[in-house]
Amino acid sequence: MRSAGLRLDLAAARAIDAGHPWVFRSGVQRVPESGQAGDIVPVVDEEGRPLGAAILEGDSSIAARMVS
Repeated sequence: MRSAGLRLDLAAARAIDAGHPWVFRSGVQRVPESGQAGDIVPVVDEEGRPLGAAILEGDSSIAARMVS
């Protein structure tokens, strides 16, 4: 079963897995339907595997900031 979190492409998932604190919009495959700026959402890779949690940002090149 796939998670309903912020889904990242392979390159973005690798960057987050390596410890990068920002999720760039260009690496996002899907944003949760109900997600709004300031929400904390799960972050998953292309296969739905968890990578952590992040705070969603507004309309900028940074889509989210990892918090765990």
